[in-house]
Amino acid sequence: MNIVISLGGQVILLFFSFLSRSVFINMLSEEYLGINGLFSSILNMLSLAELGVGTAITYSLYKPIAKNDERKIKALMKFFKQTYIAIGSVVLILGLALTPFLEVFIKKMPDIPNLKLFYVIYLLNTAVSYFYAYKRTLISANQKAYIATAYNQIFTIIRNVAQIMLLWTTRNFLFYLLAQIVCTVLENIAISRKADAMFPYIKENCS
Repeated sequence: MNIVISLGGQVILLFFSFLSRSVFINMLSEEYLGINGLFSSILNMLSLAELGVGTAITYSLYKPIAKNDERKIKALMKFFKQTYIAIGSVVLILGLALTPFLEVFIKKMPDIPNLKLFYVIYLLNTAVSYFYAYKRTLISANQKAYIATAYNQIFTIIRNVAQIMLLWTTRNFLFYLLAQIVCTVLENIAISRKADAMFPYIKENCS
């Protein structure tokens, strides 16, 4: 099921990604495309702050899941939540600290207004993704990654369609970015609620 959903969704996502990129290039200048790639690279670098914590927690969950040790699972998820909130905060702080030095990364500043605002929105999109991501890990550790994958694919399609419509009607890069962060937040909330429904005991308090 994990393989089928992943591969099947990739074909659809490739189509929408190609369509979105084509509209992006036609509606905005090449400078916006370059900035889009630059900001993505900077934030990928900041994402190294995660340091493989997600993989380690996933591995740590296998044994208590196999033994149905709800107390241990709750403790690990609480620790994971606190860790990811800290990581998201670090990414946000480091990213904001880099804002005055964007000129260092760009040899020739493009004629794009509100460049630093666009960067901050990119940064927020990356940072908020950490605040609910920990529950996605519990779903995957239970061998049901297809559920999280399906949610991701659905919201990616919604985001691409929204961005295409916004670019087509407004040619406004700000609206394009806002659609991205809104879809990221909604996807994380949806997966969080799905995890709560699948594993209601994780909402209980634990030490």
